[in-house]
This record gives sequence, C-alpha cells and structure tokens, in this order.
Amino acid sequence: MTRCGASGGHSAAVARVRNEALGAALFALVAAVHFGYEPLSAGYPDPASAGRAIFYVARGVEGTALYALVWALAWRRLPKSRLGISIACSWGCFESAQTAVCRLAVGIGKRTVPGPYRGMCDLAADFPVYGMTAVLVLVAAAVMQEVGRDSPTQR
Repeated sequence: MTRCGASGGHSAAVARVRNEALGAALFALVAAVHFGYEPLSAGYPDPASAGRAIFYVARGVEGTALYALVWALAWRRLPKSRLGISIACSWGCFESAQTAVCRLAVGIGKRTVPGPYRGMCDLAADFPVYGMTAVLVLVAAAVMQEVGRDSPTQR
C-alpha cells in the first residue's frame, strides 16, 4: 500500500493539479492576448495602429507557447512521431517567436506594412529573412523525408 492508498491517488492528484494549472495558464494567455492589447495601446499617439502591433506581438507569443506545449506533450506520448513533430513544432515556435520579436524590432508605434513576399523581419533586419526561412523549411522537410525512409517503421 502506498502512502496515499493502493490506487496511486497521490500521482492522480498531482496530475489533476497540473492539468488545472495548465488550463488556467492557457485561459490567462488567451485572455491577455485577446483583451490586453487595447489597454496597452492607449498610451500611444496612434492607439489603433499600436493596438494592431501589440496584438501581432501577442499572437506571436501565444503561438510560441502553444507550439512549445504541443511539442512537450507529444514528445512523451508519441515517441514514434518525434522527428516529424519536433520539426513541425520547432518551425512553428521559430516562426511565432520571430513574429513577436521582429514586430518589436520594427517598433510598436511605427505603422508599417511589408510588401509581397516580405515579412516584418525583412524590414527589421534589412535582409531576406522570409525567403531564407522558406529554404530552411524545405531542407528540414527533405531531412525528415530521408530520416523517415531509413526508420524501421518504413521498411
């Protein structure tokens, strides 16, 4: 008999608290992203433009957190799919984080619209980050294809 009973009630209680904490954190994240940008933008000379920029940054933070969460949960529960999930989630984390960081680098108060096939990071870095990311994704997809072909489940 374990300290909390034969059924392992202690680990079930810990899991329930973790799930509730995770749910509360996700709820707070969604609320902050979708309702926090207007009060934060009120102090800018152009609150509407700043609000859009802050929302853009917040969505980047939200996406980064969600991709990281999916990656962490899937890593433990889906060991046979780790490579594909890792590549997809790491790309999602990178793109989402890049969205937030590059918008901040351009400036919240600055009204800007990147041209076709250009992103905020292209404006911030004055370098074709948008195109380079596409090349990196194609290389990652090719690597995933080759590694998947060599795995025992593909034979």
